[in-house]
Amino acid sequence: MLNDQQITSLLTSLQRSLDEAGLALGSTDQPAPAGSLLLEGSIYRSTALAARLLKSADQTLASGVATLISFTSAGFDPAGMFDPAAPERLTAHHAGAYWISAAVCFAVNPVGHRQALLRLNGFETLAAHTLMSPGGADGWLTLGGLANLQEGEYAELTGLQTSGADLDVRASSWLGMVRLA
Repeated sequence: MLNDQQITSLLTSLQRSLDEAGLALGSTDQPAPAGSLLLEGSIYRSTALAARLLKSADQTLASGVATLISFTSAGFDPAGMFDPAAPERLTAHHAGAYWISAAVCFAVNPVGHRQALLRLNGFETLAAHTLMSPGGADGWLTLGGLANLQEGEYAELTGLQTSGADLDVRASSWLGMVRLA
């Protein structure tokens, strides 16, 4: 579960990505300018597509090897973006602008660094976050970015650690994707 600081960080990152893409948030009393994204109303009435993938167990990562993070189920996925046959990805079934985010939790180890990458279609880096060796507690990395995906394109999450030994990515890690427009 994300804490208030992590949620604030993700929302700030979303706003920055929207600003960089030339999109603006409108309000109910003043429409968004032409070419902007107007977010209003309830999720219940929304036509947005969304999914969040979950893990049921820790996953061991070898030191120095970028590894795809795999997931076992979808917490929610009404549009069918998760396919258990490809457990490391979320696939867009409709073209559009998507907000993609993730949180990765590495087991505590005071040596090396931890890195998480959101990738598109297996190679393009959408977002990256690096953390120097966390001491005394598990290390969380959160990241997100805005992407224009075509039907069939996908997002995935990789983890890398350089502790010099195997290290677990915790089951509390997740990957999510929301179609905005």
